[in-house]
Amino acid sequence: MTTRIHDSILRFSWVIIPTLLLFSMLGKVLVNNGSNNLYTYQAQAFLNGKLDIEEDINNLPGEVALSDGKFYNIFPPFPTILLLPFVAAFGAASVRVSLIAFIIGFLSCYLLYKILKQIEVDSTLSLWIIAAFMLGTAYWQTLRHSDGVWMFAQIVSVCCIFLSINEAYGKGRGALAGLFLGLAFLSRQLSIYSSIFIVVILWQNQNSQKKMSTLLSFSAFFGICMLSYVAFNFAQFGEFGTGYSNMVVKGVRTEEFGGELFQKYGLFNLAHLPFNAIYMFLQGFHVGFNESKQIITLDPYGTSLIAASPFIFISFFAKMERTRLWAAWLSITLALIHMLLYFNNGFIQFNAQRFTLDFMPIMIILIALGLKNASNDLLKLIKGAIIYSIILNTITLVLVG
Repeated sequence: MTTRIHDSILRFSWVIIPTLLLFSMLGKVLVNNGSNNLYTYQAQAFLNGKLDIEEDINNLPGEVALSDGKFYNIFPPFPTILLLPFVAAFGAASVRVSLIAFIIGFLSCYLLYKILKQIEVDSTLSLWIIAAFMLGTAYWQTLRHSDGVWMFAQIVSVCCIFLSINEAYGKGRGALAGLFLGLAFLSRQLSIYSSIFIVVILWQNQNSQKKMSTLLSFSAFFGICMLSYVAFNFAQFGEFGTGYSNMVVKGVRTEEFGGELFQKYGLFNLAHLPFNAIYMFLQGFHVGFNESKQIITLDPYGTSLIAASPFIFISFFAKMERTRLWAAWLSITLALIHMLLYFNNGFIQFNAQRFTLDFMPIMIILIALGLKNASNDLLKLIKGAIIYSIILNTITLVLVG
């Protein structure tokens, strides 16, 4: 009897993590912050039967595209669809975006717990891994600031990737896995690289007897989402691209706010690599002081992945079937290359690198499998690194809010 009670407590121990997340953002989830999020403005435009946003450009919280004298949301549209019923019910300014984001974050915690069970990680270790992801990476700060368009998109995308991975490991229904990943793509384009890992998991899933049929249904639903995005962009901008070439922020054109390198080299170029690589892999936790030695700010370009979340090194010790392992690292590597060549590293962000959340749902599986096979001494070391990462995020919370 005692053993059963103990096991039940362990099974539900993951709930501790979203409870801590909720406590840390209580002041945000209880207020109406829809006016801080560009998606609510786009949702209101949809409800008015329009694609363009009529609000004054100087009031819009985020980048928009200027096309034929009209302003459009430049970001993929699925988060707008999620917010649509809330905007219809309460009005754009009265939507509690942070509360909705927290609910999505709670679901992500549960999905990660389910995925860890499917790869046979015990409940105690699962609690450490969920804490590492939710509190020891960029996820915590991203969730806390999810009233903004950029962060909300990231939270939605992570949840959709977890939904797809969970389906791939579980019942292996290609259509659902493809749909969920397609919705992730319709939130954050870089989630497309996760398809490599998910396809391999689907192919090797013992619950899926008709392999080709599974992959075809995955491709069909994922492809429909991709095509709908292309069609949506054409309807808005008159072009099949993302509209970034027409990007405007508060009335300022991209060539004016993007900096010298952007003006010279554009969105993607090797010229962006040195800055991005240093901030991705080397930059430490940097606090700015004034002449009176008072803290004034944290580095708005963030802390490197290695400095903010050193526990990621255990991912190199992951043991899994070779094709899966190579697929996981290929998904991560391609996403990294994409990020390193981009003109922006996720600014503005405090601690960690927000863009890493595009591949972190896959990396956390490698971290879990590395921990699962670690020696006692290595396990203690990584647990210490997880605690360190959480402390660093806590300091960030205190300094930045």
